[in-house]
Amino acid sequence: MSILSCIGRKARHLGQIYVFIAITITPIILYVLFYTGPQEIAYEQLLHLEKRINVALPPETESSELHFISESASSEGGKGGDLRKLARRPGCIIPNLKLRDPDLAKFYKKMDPVSCGEGAFDWVSLRNGQFSITPEAKKKYGDDISCRLTPLKRITDFDTREDSVVLEDVKHGSMLQHDFYKVECTAKDGSKYTNYQAGIKLKPEAAQRKSVVSTKGLDLDVIIIGHDSLSRMAWMRHLPLTWEYLVKELKVIEMKGETVVGDGTPATMFPLLTGKREEELPEARKGYPNAKPVDDFPWIWRDFQKAGYVTAWQEDEPNIGTFHYRLKGFDREPTDHYYRQFLVLAEKYFRKSPPGCLGAKPRIVTQNDYMADVLDVYKGQGKRKWIMSFKSENSHNDNNRASMLDVHLRDHLKELHEKRHLDNAMLIMFADHGARFSNVRAFAQGKLEERMPYLAIRMPASFNVTHPELMRNLKLNSRRLTTPFDLHETLHEVLHFTGTGPADISKRGVSLFKEIPIERDCKSANVDSHWCYCMDWQPVPVENELVQNAAGSVLDLINRETSSRRELCSQLVLKVVKSASQIKVKDDILKFKDTNDGGRGRFGKMTDNTKDLNIKYQVTFETSPNNGLYEATLSYDVNTKSFRPNLTGISRINRYGNDPWCIVKSIPQLRPYCHCVTPSLSSIIQPKKSLS
Repeated sequence: MSILSCIGRKARHLGQIYVFIAITITPIILYVLFYTGPQEIAYEQLLHLEKRINVALPPETESSELHFISESASSEGGKGGDLRKLARRPGCIIPNLKLRDPDLAKFYKKMDPVSCGEGAFDWVSLRNGQFSITPEAKKKYGDDISCRLTPLKRITDFDTREDSVVLEDVKHGSMLQHDFYKVECTAKDGSKYTNYQAGIKLKPEAAQRKSVVSTKGLDLDVIIIGHDSLSRMAWMRHLPLTWEYLVKELKVIEMKGETVVGDGTPATMFPLLTGKREEELPEARKGYPNAKPVDDFPWIWRDFQKAGYVTAWQEDEPNIGTFHYRLKGFDREPTDHYYRQFLVLAEKYFRKSPPGCLGAKPRIVTQNDYMADVLDVYKGQGKRKWIMSFKSENSHNDNNRASMLDVHLRDHLKELHEKRHLDNAMLIMFADHGARFSNVRAFAQGKLEERMPYLAIRMPASFNVTHPELMRNLKLNSRRLTTPFDLHETLHEVLHFTGTGPADISKRGVSLFKEIPIERDCKSANVDSHWCYCMDWQPVPVENELVQNAAGSVLDLINRETSSRRELCSQLVLKVVKSASQIKVKDDILKFKDTNDGGRGRFGKMTDNTKDLNIKYQVTFETSPNNGLYEATLSYDVNTKSFRPNLTGISRINRYGNDPWCIVKSIPQLRPYCHCVTPSLSSIIQPKKSLS
């Protein structure tokens, strides 16, 4: 027998042994992987597993169709290699959206960063609490530059004026006496410089503030940075540099299951900042009886002030401010440092600067510098800080414009990181909702993106060692249904930490530091079906009698809402129903009766005959004479055979332009529904421009 034949026989025997081992051991491995409880599989192992079988984590899918994958369930293990089967269990199925969806891609374009002119520079800086002449100004004009500063004085939330007291011949290195100034400088050669500028004056009352409450918290600064109208997918598309820095350098945890709980910015801000919906708070809408400013709302920053924190709030669009467009704003300055009073006056100077700039600096940089200065100025005081900045200007009406801010936002985060402001801080990056007024809403993914805003959270790196269970829960919850109510409760935990046990989902808001059970769904999270991305919508023919009745009942409600102003607002007529969907409770939920798997609580008897007597419909329809497109979600009572529409379930999904000009100031809440009987002069002379 040759040596080669012996080797061949041994190789065949070894191959048979390997096959036997593979057949014997593989089921055991699969059992360990898929039948053990969640505590037995590390989070990192789950991520690796999901990547291997190509579900959930990758933002791209091979198919052009939209898939619904139970990301929540995927972190619990399951039977078999196809994790999509776990969608049958109770809880929310999180859509796995496509980053480059072919239907939406045609609407995307990259825009250049904001530029204020090659070689342009400001003469003055107000950074770090000091007035200084910039090196560029000294180089060009020498040291003989004389400057006068006029403080900006807040009269109300809607009126800021230049103070009558002017500071003359302010010297380089002088400490700021106010946050905001009109700056006027003259060089020896007669050259002049004028601008409005912002900085941080250290306030003794804030620096010396003592805690007046007993706290057993996490002892962290809180830094919240928000952007208007950006879904998680839109954030990745339009802010790729920022997203990459957040994920790769800062190691943020992206909350992939975050949902909105209503329409527009206030519907997110109120739950986040007060823990309540707008209708649960005192009346503050302009034009309503007994309406008052929002000062007495239970703002979260007040709790931080009571704990000794310095506080700051910033928005960049005073004309459409969250608490000012429909609402009456604040009587008193709500936080220690309040950026609104600066922009109310400074925005009048914008037209004298290049687009997107204030003087020689991009406006977003001015905003970022102001918030960074809060951290710089009070760092030496040993003070904890709560600061929040919300940016609308470059994303509210057009997601593409967000790309103009990308490099500036990335650089802002780098500055905070390199100055070690994040070492002992909770960083929250968020959006209020996805795009609302754009062509993307004509597609299924666009509707989902509207309901799935960006949210990412970063805790100090040291927490991986000092608070491992907290970090585990935060990562686990990144793949569960979460809401702004949860973020509110999480902020409370920074001050009063109650541990990392299981979250009680019978409550509307729960701390993200506690493990959210997989069973949580929109009902337990108090998310209306109109905004619930996890629901299983089924299309219904628009000719269906119930669909036509549904659209008619919504239109009747709209017309009733404007009926008291019929001399101003036209009665609307149904033009056409564009689309309709129906949603019912899942069959498996209706059939589930009891468990029968030996007490494990997983498999059960599917013998119940529960009926769904409350069916929800979503209809999209067009009206005349306003050519309005409306999307409404309403319930149909099978017993009474009647629909129950309400205004909170109705959204206007195209722009109304100047149509409601006759009531836009007196009754702004009717803007989506009112088509003024008399057209505005501007709509006759020129094409429509959105007032939304």
